[in-house]
Amino acid sequence: MTKAYKYKFHEGIDLRDFEETLLLAFLAAEGIFGEARVRMDGSYSPDHEKRALTVDASTAVGQVVNAVFTAYVIKEFGRDAFSVHRMFGEEGKCHCARTAAVCPSGPEDVVRPSRSARTPRRTAPAKRSGGERQRSRAH
Repeated sequence: MTKAYKYKFHEGIDLRDFEETLLLAFLAAEGIFGEARVRMDGSYSPDHEKRALTVDASTAVGQVVNAVFTAYVIKEFGRDAFSVHRMFGEEGKCHCARTAAVCPSGPEDVVRPSRSARTPRRTAPAKRSGGERQRSRAH
């Protein structure tokens, strides 16, 4: 069973940008599971020195957060901006699907997202120009 996913990010992009994107994935999971369940079952661990994030995947919340986060990172930063490894078993070994190599993972601090932490900086969506037709509801 997959216990977690470990994401390693390549140079050139600030790790905080990836962490902010992860917080958006937690917010998306709240839409499915609610805030309380995400706070109880969702967690991640940053490693700024290794440019890595480990995201729990042992619960349904964790599985959704990882799926959404991976999709967001691909769209926002590109496929080549990161690698992801599934971590299995009690010993917490990281098994890379591409090379079948085993990467040792050390103990890491676990972070549970809090309401105040989930305010990543994002720009507002573009406003419609005056010439665009807007839909109206007929009652």
